[in-house]
Amino acid sequence: MATLLLQAAPQLPTGYSLRRWAATPELNLTAVEGITQTRDGFLWLAMNHGLGRFDGNNLEVFHPGNTPGFPTGFVTSVLPARDDSLWVGTAGGGLIRHHQGRFTTFGGNEGLTNGQVKSLALDQHDRLWIATDGGGVFVRHPEGRFQFFGTNDGLPGLHTSTVLLDEQDRPVVLAKRESAWRLEGDRFVPLTIQPPPPKEASLIITRGFDGHIWLGGSHGIYRLQGREFLPWAPAQELKGEKALAAWQVASNEFWLGTDQSMIHWKDGRWAAYPTRSAISARTAGGFWIDQEHSVWFGTEGGGLIQLRPTPAFTWGIEEGLAGNEVTSVLSAQDGSLWVGTTLGLHRIDDSANRQFSAADGLPDHFVYAVQQDTTGTIWVSTRRGGLTRWDGRRFQPVPLSDSSEPIIWCLAPGAQGSIWAGTTDGAYQIRKGSVVRIVRDGLSNNDVRSIWDDGTGIVWIGTSFGLNRLDATGLTSFTSLGNLPQLEVGISLHQDRRGDLWIGTMSQGLYRYRKDGFSHLSVSNGLPSATIYSIIEDGEANLWIGTARGLLRLTPEERDAAAGGQKISPLVLGRSDGLRNEEFNGTVQPTAARDASGQLWFATAEGVASLHPNRIPKNDRNPLVRIEQLALEAPKKLESLPARHAENDVEMLLTPTRELGSTPAPAGQRRTVFSPEGVKTVLIPPGLERLDFQFVCPTFISPQDLEFRYLLEGFDNWWVEAGKRNAAYYTRVPPGRYTLRVQARTEDGIVSEPGASLEVIVTPFWWQRTEVRVLGAVLVLGCIGLLYQIRVRQLQRESDLAEEFSRQLLRSQEQERARLAGELHDGLGQELQLIRNRAELALRRHTPPADLAKELDSISLTASRAINGVRALSRGLRPPELDQLGLTQALRWLGQNVAEAYGGTLETRIDNVDKLLPQPAEVDFYRIAQEALTNSLKHSGATEITYEVDRQGDRIQLSVFDNGRGLKRDPESEAAGSGMKTMRERAAMLHGDLEVRSELGKGTRLTLKVPVVNSEAVNA
Repeated sequence: MATLLLQAAPQLPTGYSLRRWAATPELNLTAVEGITQTRDGFLWLAMNHGLGRFDGNNLEVFHPGNTPGFPTGFVTSVLPARDDSLWVGTAGGGLIRHHQGRFTTFGGNEGLTNGQVKSLALDQHDRLWIATDGGGVFVRHPEGRFQFFGTNDGLPGLHTSTVLLDEQDRPVVLAKRESAWRLEGDRFVPLTIQPPPPKEASLIITRGFDGHIWLGGSHGIYRLQGREFLPWAPAQELKGEKALAAWQVASNEFWLGTDQSMIHWKDGRWAAYPTRSAISARTAGGFWIDQEHSVWFGTEGGGLIQLRPTPAFTWGIEEGLAGNEVTSVLSAQDGSLWVGTTLGLHRIDDSANRQFSAADGLPDHFVYAVQQDTTGTIWVSTRRGGLTRWDGRRFQPVPLSDSSEPIIWCLAPGAQGSIWAGTTDGAYQIRKGSVVRIVRDGLSNNDVRSIWDDGTGIVWIGTSFGLNRLDATGLTSFTSLGNLPQLEVGISLHQDRRGDLWIGTMSQGLYRYRKDGFSHLSVSNGLPSATIYSIIEDGEANLWIGTARGLLRLTPEERDAAAGGQKISPLVLGRSDGLRNEEFNGTVQPTAARDASGQLWFATAEGVASLHPNRIPKNDRNPLVRIEQLALEAPKKLESLPARHAENDVEMLLTPTRELGSTPAPAGQRRTVFSPEGVKTVLIPPGLERLDFQFVCPTFISPQDLEFRYLLEGFDNWWVEAGKRNAAYYTRVPPGRYTLRVQARTEDGIVSEPGASLEVIVTPFWWQRTEVRVLGAVLVLGCIGLLYQIRVRQLQRESDLAEEFSRQLLRSQEQERARLAGELHDGLGQELQLIRNRAELALRRHTPPADLAKELDSISLTASRAINGVRALSRGLRPPELDQLGLTQALRWLGQNVAEAYGGTLETRIDNVDKLLPQPAEVDFYRIAQEALTNSLKHSGATEITYEVDRQGDRIQLSVFDNGRGLKRDPESEAAGSGMKTMRERAAMLHGDLEVRSELGKGTRLTLKVPVVNSEAVNA
């Protein structure tokens, strides 16, 4: 069949690219029993481990382990219904209906008494016909009733494998894969096969596009006419392959499944696509042509095979070539195609695919270049054999020199029937087997990689470094091109019909030469690659250029624009267009050819690629994008989601579904996934943390190149270009009404219109509602006004208190001044006056020495009292103990003095608090301690007093306890004594907390907590 393919494929209007979707960890494919496609674009696969839904990128498999309501994993058949539901037949699980994301099972309770469903068919009256293995045939009526057909109704037995409907909507049943029956009236009647197939034959029955019924088997193909299956003539052309099934897709077009190939027959022409025996007799019935015109069929163990119409078709080893790496290609004058590979040379015509070997005089199987001169002679250069010439029977060697033969990289036709050979030692011109010219001296480099003879006496020679022009005046070399990059390797040359010379380089892109000079086209101008292997022109003056990244088409307008420095977006064909490898070959020339029909041929790294430029199919199908999943992350898992139906606008509840795959929810959040199929509006509860959408666009033409964009109206300002990511993520979407819009863009630039949309209403908490917010705003404004009034009053009180404090401070200062004045006047002043008076009296009386001594003693005593009084005044202003002893010892000395004057028990404990407070603060702290001890000593009548000073981290605490009679007045009231007020004033200046607790008959407890000011002391 490889020969059959090579004979027929050049005549087909378009080719088919074969792709095998094999089982991988990402694609859980096994035996595919049945294939169908629903209107939303998904392919549904009946497999032996579940029901598969395929979108071109991902295969989701439904089975009992992950889908509630799915009874078994062995699925035998799939059938779409007119209401967009899907009927699923299983082996042992009965019948399943899938509708809007939910599965419903039908079995014995509903009237289907046999769960071994083999095949399904839906007639024009929406009756579902069901063939079972061991249970006969059932029909489910639209109202849900099941009707049974068995042996009493004409069937030969209860084991049936297939049910189909003929052109008159009558069920045709294949029983035991050996014979067929048709329902006529209320009974099944047998259908005969002429001539009868062998007893061991295994048959497959299929339905054509017009309702005709076909039988396929290892003995041939039959078509039902009346009550007989008669042989179909084209089946005789299978040439030994065993036909397993036939699918009629048009009045003049068929697909045949054999044990070796998928064969396409149209208008009497054949093309076979080898499948490496992937088709098995049991599963050859899994066949489908999708909405994008791809042909699908399932296999047993071979996965899923897709034949997709493509502009290009690639031939390699599977199609009959000796090797996949094609080095050179030539379309000969007699219509044959010559293909050189690293493993052999082929000549292909309408009758044969001939491979040449040493027996034909070919010196080496590694072919470099194949070319034909104007006389029709074929020339071939090989890796070890140099140059040879085909004389019609054998290859004859053509030596270039008497010494060592150079490597011949390229061959090009020359004038007067000559041939040019580009070698590692210059360019040679050969005519009638003899070298007539050698171009070597003056070349920019002697390693010649490409030659173009324009027939007017000008020969262009591309070398490993630079371009050369040979004419009647001699050689001209081009290496330095002014402001353009320095020309390096020129590996391909072509002169178009306008006279422009195009130079393909190894790493610098494409150059154009006109009389006005050179222009440079690079990746920055829109070329897919800077490596240009082959250049050829089609009948419409377009240049087709083989690069390292696909096949490039440049129209004349695009060439001019790019040469002028503009950015262009040319057509580039790749793997999805039928190329098995996007890297072309071009280290030797020629690597591109154009035959008489206009078809182009290219050497690639994985076969020879063919293309008819005028027959490029375009996928203009509007991509059907849909929102697949809605995932919510919230503090708790949701049991349901309110929604509105898309068709009848009625309220409904969405229940959680299984997640197709995403990142887990963060700690503290629960993730719930819903399927919004058939929904136009969803209502999201409050407390939402994250909102995720997942969308899908089923396509099987370059699904890897599909791109998405989305817009959440009301949240996003413009479309978000997601590229190949088919998901949108939003966090903390505020309450409101939004609409998610999603569009998909195919490789051909077609954008889904209008795309998919889903209205999302995020509901607020009660306190987030508008009316509550308005009321809250009013209350807040009222509270602000009230707080303002309170604050004004508070500030007024604080101002009054500050003013009162200032007045009290002034009064206290005046009282202190008055006290000091009184003590100075009444105490110290009187004592000094007494000393003065006694001294004067003694002087005037002339007192005897004995009396004078007494006077002096009295004066000395009075002076002592005056000194003590001065000291007392000084201590009242600032205790000298603080300067002499420090705060700690001063506090301890204070306790000792009180203890000496106190008749009861005084317990004292003083921590080291030196340098914890500044000196002014030490005085206030000391005075508070002094006042507290004095009050307990003089006024409490206590028998026990506790006096403590503790250092507690960054605070100093003073505690004075007594068991006296307690205070009659509240220490916090305005009626408290002046001593208490003074202590509070001092505590305020220390930024401390003073607390006094007293209870009549139970004593008084004073506590002062003062912050440490010296930070170094705190850290000590």
